[in-house]
Amino acid sequence: MKSFTINRQLITSTMKPNKEIEETAAAEGAFVYHGVKHGHSYLSQQCTTNVLKTTFSSSSAIAKSMSCGRTKCNSIPVNVLAPYFTQKVLTEVKEAYFYSIMFDASNKGNTKFFPVCVQYFSKIGVKKGIIDLIDDADESATNIFENLMTVIKKSGFPFDGLTSIGADNTNVNMGNDHSVYTLFNNEIENLFKGNCYCHILHNGVKWVHQQLTVDIEKFLMMTYAHCSRSAKRIEELKSYYEFYEQDFHVLLKHIKIRWLSLYSSIERLLLVYKSVKNYFTDQLNKEIPKELEKHYQSEETLCVLSFLHHVLFEIQKPNLELQKKCITAIDLNRIIISLQYKLKQRLDTGLFGIHCRQILNRIPSNTSIELQASFVRFISKFLEYVDKYFSQNVAILEAIGHFGNGIENLT
Repeated sequence: MKSFTINRQLITSTMKPNKEIEETAAAEGAFVYHGVKHGHSYLSQQCTTNVLKTTFSSSSAIAKSMSCGRTKCNSIPVNVLAPYFTQKVLTEVKEAYFYSIMFDASNKGNTKFFPVCVQYFSKIGVKKGIIDLIDDADESATNIFENLMTVIKKSGFPFDGLTSIGADNTNVNMGNDHSVYTLFNNEIENLFKGNCYCHILHNGVKWVHQQLTVDIEKFLMMTYAHCSRSAKRIEELKSYYEFYEQDFHVLLKHIKIRWLSLYSSIERLLLVYKSVKNYFTDQLNKEIPKELEKHYQSEETLCVLSFLHHVLFEIQKPNLELQKKCITAIDLNRIIISLQYKLKQRLDTGLFGIHCRQILNRIPSNTSIELQASFVRFISKFLEYVDKYFSQNVAILEAIGHFGNGIENLT
């Protein structure tokens, strides 16, 4: 009994709250949270901790007591922060009752993960949070559906509270025959299909590019490849910049599978077009590919570049806006309708940009007519592509779209 009393006293004194220990733990937690938020490696956090301990050793007892090695930096987010924040999200979702599920496949080396994210309406507005990370190499629709059902049940969410699912537009996720969406829709009537409209806008431009008379994507990639692989060519190109008294700007690489790179690449090329054109049309330069030389000598290529620069600017803005964290279905309705309206105006007025119009006026009439017809096809086909997805949910989007006009306009 004596030993029991002594042990009990030892345990009590050991677990007695200590202000300095708690403050040190809070500092370590905040430090690791900051590192995770900004993508710092655990090794850099360990190094920063050592610097802090040395720098503030004489002025701060907390800094002197901090110890955040790689193992501890990994344990704090995995065993403390992640469970806490996940549980907080789960509690708020259950209180909200209605929620949306979003998922996507992500490769890390030879491992395939499926992050599962939930969106819901909390007391302070729309919120998102990751609730699970599934490690599974099977990307079949049935397997993804079963994994998501397991996550929903494990989280304790009401199944009838699921209002929509969000994913990219692959057939496995959003196809009409056998997909994750159809499997959920068989269980939940009137489930909202949350297509990724950033993908839609990107794929729409890529799909309708064939309507143009010049393959601008190939032209941009050839131009970049010729200039980027040789220091000697870059130095020669710089001399043309100096002749026209221009600051040197590196040409931007266009990557077909990357969003938004086409517009940026065209914008940079047009900024320095005079210098680059003279470099590629210089008869003394024997290394220039004939295809590139022909493109830079043609007014048709410049006209198509100017057209795309004008039109893609209107597509780029909504694509960037759709990537914001706070976007809701109400915003989606406004953004897509605004884009459709602006592009339809281009069709009705035949306005494809001032620079493009100037080129069309000075080239042969038959070429001008052909180019204008290709521009009309480009915009028309793009609108058809977007509407193919947007029209699926247009009724509900128009119904809730009124909430974006302000309360005073609802009555």
